[in-house]
Amino acid sequence: MAKKDNYAIADGSNIRKSCEQQLGRQWNISAMCEKIRAQGPVPDPIEVIIDVTSLPREEIENLQVNDCLMIHAPAYENGNGELKSIGDCMILGRINTYLNHTRGNLGRLLLLSGDKDLIEGVHAWHRRGGEVYVLGIPGSVSQLLIKAADKFIPLMETQSNLSGDETADENYTHQKANSLLCGRIISYSKIKGFGFIESPNRPSEKFFFHINGIADDVVKNQLLAITENKGNGGFLNGLSIGVAFEDAGITRQGEKYHQAVNVKQLPELEKQDIGKMGIYKETASSEGSKTTLV
Repeated sequence: MAKKDNYAIADGSNIRKSCEQQLGRQWNISAMCEKIRAQGPVPDPIEVIIDVTSLPREEIENLQVNDCLMIHAPAYENGNGELKSIGDCMILGRINTYLNHTRGNLGRLLLLSGDKDLIEGVHAWHRRGGEVYVLGIPGSVSQLLIKAADKFIPLMETQSNLSGDETADENYTHQKANSLLCGRIISYSKIKGFGFIESPNRPSEKFFFHINGIADDVVKNQLLAITENKGNGGFLNGLSIGVAFEDAGITRQGEKYHQAVNVKQLPELEKQDIGKMGIYKETASSEGSKTTLV
C-alpha cells in the first residue's frame, strides 16, 4: 500500500491568544508541536505561522529557535467590514501548496487552530479524499470548524505543558483532581454509572462524569462515597465534589458537556446513546430553572 503524505500546520496567533484567554497563561510552542507529532508522522519542523507585530522580543527569539514562520501583518478589514487575518490567508495558501505537491496519496492534515475562516481549507482537503484533524483549546474553537473536520482533538488535557508549567505530571494530576473546580452534582444514574455536574464558574455548561471510567482512585472514591451514601433512587441534588474537567466531545440540545479529568474516552456508541437518551433535562419556570433526571 502506497505511503500517504501527512501534513501539519499551526495557527500560532490563534493558539497563543487561546492559551491566554482560556488558560490564563503563556503558551509553550515546543510542547504544542510535540502534541501535534503525537497524532502521527508529520514533516519536521512543523509549520507554525504567527503574527509577531506586537510580541515582545524574548518571545520572538523563542519562535526563531523553533523555526516558526513569522509575519508582521495585523488583521485587515475586508469589503464587508469584517476583520481578516493575513495569517489565515497564508495558512490557506500553504494548504493549497500541500495539495498541489501531493499526487494521489493524500493523507491526514493536522490543523491546529480554532478560526472558522480556515473551513475553506478543510473542504479543499476533503475534496481530494484526505481527512482533517483539528486541534485546539476547548472554548476557543469554532463549532463550524469542529463540525467540518473529521475529528477534533482538545488540547486542554495538556494545559500544563502548553502553558509552560513544569509541574511534575503526578502533582499536576493531583491538583486537577482535587482543587481546580468545585461542581454541584445535579444528576446521577446508578444504573448507567454516569451523571452531570454544574459548574459554579460557568453555569451555562454542564459537566459529565463516568465513575467506572475514572482512573484516579481519589476522585473515584469521593464520587462513589457521595453516590452510595446519598443516592436517592439514582438522583442527586446540591452535592459538591472538587474535580477538574476536559472536553468530552459530547453536545446535546445546544449545550457542551465536559467530562472529569483522567476519565477514559467513552466508546463512540456510548456517546451516541448519551445523546439519544433523556438522561438530563433542564426546564425554566417562574421559580427558576429545574434539573431533573428522566
